[in-house]
Amino acid sequence: MNTIPNTISQELIDEFVNISHGYLGEDGFTQIKEMVEQHPDLVYAVHSDGDETGIGAAAHMGERQIVQYLLDKGATLDISIAAMMGWRDKLANFLKQAPALATAKGVHGIALIYFAALSGDVKMAEMIWVQFLTFAKKVKARQK
Repeated sequence: MNTIPNTISQELIDEFVNISHGYLGEDGFTQIKEMVEQHPDLVYAVHSDGDETGIGAAAHMGERQIVQYLLDKGATLDISIAAMMGWRDKLANFLKQAPALATAKGVHGIALIYFAALSGDVKMAEMIWVQFLTFAKKVKARQK
């Protein structure tokens, strides 16, 4: 986890993450950009619930414009974000590096397959499902 300067209040962080869900449409996106311009470290900040960043909030709501903006500002790309954005090559690379990521959970414990569904890419969802089953079969075999 990144250390956020004390100059950014938890209240501001929580507001940023809440707005990052995309509920406010273009007005919210404008607010996000203004907030990040004033406080660039907001892209790393975690909500007081301890579970969610701005990019995580945007990702589980399918807010591609917000996700792309936050990535451009330095937010961390993870497998759930790659899946939601429909970046099949990046997802495949994550799974190649660590096959167990097929069982990964995103923010709020949401299954990876959900993020693939948000992308609308059926092939990507199939890739995750096949990798998940393959990994689960290996784990089960080791338990015998």
